[in-house]
Amino acid sequence: MVVLLVYVPGLGAFALDRVLRRPIVRMLPTWVMGEDYSASFEERLDCAIRDHRLEDDVIVAPYLDNGKVRKRVYQRMWTEVRERPQVKESYRLLMRFWVLAATYDSVAFASLLWAAAVGLGIAAPDPIVPAAAAPYVAIVFLLFSLACLNEASRYSKSQVEELVATVAHLALARQEAKEAAEVLAEEAVVV
Repeated sequence: MVVLLVYVPGLGAFALDRVLRRPIVRMLPTWVMGEDYSASFEERLDCAIRDHRLEDDVIVAPYLDNGKVRKRVYQRMWTEVRERPQVKESYRLLMRFWVLAATYDSVAFASLLWAAAVGLGIAAPDPIVPAAAAPYVAIVFLLFSLACLNEASRYSKSQVEELVATVAHLALARQEAKEAAEVLAEEAVVV
């Protein structure tokens, strides 16, 4: 029963913050977040694909044609990385980024709820925190929530960058293998 009382609200906090983080982060000035996280997921993914010159890659290109949804190319990239043993360390790193982003998402929302509970608890007959300290405690929770939002955004951004970089590495390895096979074929014809 204790597991349900802890686990279910944790999942709820994660889900709510995942939905609320992007609009909240877009509203905050860059000096609060330390970096500009205003770009949408699709914009960040497109930018990373362009930066790594993957527009014509055999894995990526079919998903970029005809205005298909970018989340499909993202899912395909995850599958590509997951199924390739030569990039298992990158896959582990990506999973770590995902877990850390999810954890910070949950803690950010929970901290925001605590800030509200402490702030609104001043009027309660038996407040959680003494009335004189409540505003300071609420501010601490609010600042902690902002710090967690920043970290969740940073890990989410890093995850997209690392995923695309790993797929670019696989694309380069495919190209090198193709060129090596062509050289071997030419040498076989000469002999």
